[in-house]
Amino acid sequence: GRAVPTATLADILWLDSDGADALATFDVTLHRARKLLQEPNALLLHDGQLSINTDLVWLDITSLGQTGARIAQALGRKPLTVAALKDCIEALVRSYPAPVLANEEDAPWLLAVRATWRRGVELQARQLAEACSAVDQHMVRDLHARLQAADPQHFSQIKS
Repeated sequence: GRAVPTATLADILWLDSDGADALATFDVTLHRARKLLQEPNALLLHDGQLSINTDLVWLDITSLGQTGARIAQALGRKPLTVAALKDCIEALVRSYPAPVLANEEDAPWLLAVRATWRRGVELQARQLAEACSAVDQHMVRDLHARLQAADPQHFSQIKS
């Protein structure tokens, strides 16, 4: 979502078009996307590169990465506090409200994306659960229950 050359996007999105036609189509598509988003600054075009304005647009991939860094930082602090663990649980649950594109048909590419996301969430959840179990077993059960609520089909196998 950051500083992707428009020519690269045009080549990827409009394979069958020549460079000039693809770039013209890109310009129209960008205009339409900004209109649909009702925020002209959500997509930033600067020096021929497109970026998503993360001050205005929430991105799940950014959120999950930031959450992982936040959890690692919190778990590295000693002493580990209940408040810090609860903050980490909240951040993880917020970064994974549901499976990726939950309402879409299960295409092979989507199943792969979902599996990658779940592995990231599982890793962070395991780290948190291990830290929480040393402090308060109720927090572990809360974490597992909230992940199960977000993705019951997958996280129902988690044991509290």
